[in-house]
Amino acid sequence: MRVGFVIGVLLGLVSSGRPALANGRFPNAQQLRVIDERTLVVAGTYGLLVTTNRGADFAYQCEGEIFGKPTGTYTVDPLLEVGSDGAIYTGSLHALRVSRDQGCTFETEASLPRNWGFFELERPASAENGQIVDICRRGGEPDAPVLALARIFDDAATTTEYRLYETDASGVFQVVGSPIDVALMDFGLTLEVAPYSKDNKET
Repeated sequence: MRVGFVIGVLLGLVSSGRPALANGRFPNAQQLRVIDERTLVVAGTYGLLVTTNRGADFAYQCEGEIFGKPTGTYTVDPLLEVGSDGAIYTGSLHALRVSRDQGCTFETEASLPRNWGFFELERPASAENGQIVDICRRGGEPDAPVLALARIFDDAATTTEYRLYETDASGVFQVVGSPIDVALMDFGLTLEVAPYSKDNKET
């Protein structure tokens, strides 16, 4: 039933032949996540679509809401992942944004680094500059945590290290393991992990 629901939604999204005006590049759906048998999230170049009634209706969140900043001349592709508690993780490389009310509201995830300059904010002395390279679930188990790979950089925008973060039981991201050497990340663009289980938590 779930597979049929997903296929039906995708066909509905691409079957319309009418031209549409967009506020930037050609609109394109990029990622899709299923939360439960009624709830589906689609991220695209235009923002985020969420349905909680098997696709009968979709709620729309614009790029400005999911990125945490009004859209301008910049081009940013949205991240997308769903936590074990149904939280929607999105945003961009500049900061991760999270919704715990099925996409109605979003807030910047404070437990991860962010690119303070992008948001035109003064960086607090206790905070770091960083970008979110990618996010993913640690396998398909119901309790699998969300992982985030972050690039840490200094005030001169020079990369100092990469770090892997993982959500704990409360949804807060904590550093996992040691920092990753910059030289090892020359081709690191996406995050993929081994299946997760309570007996084997190695990446």
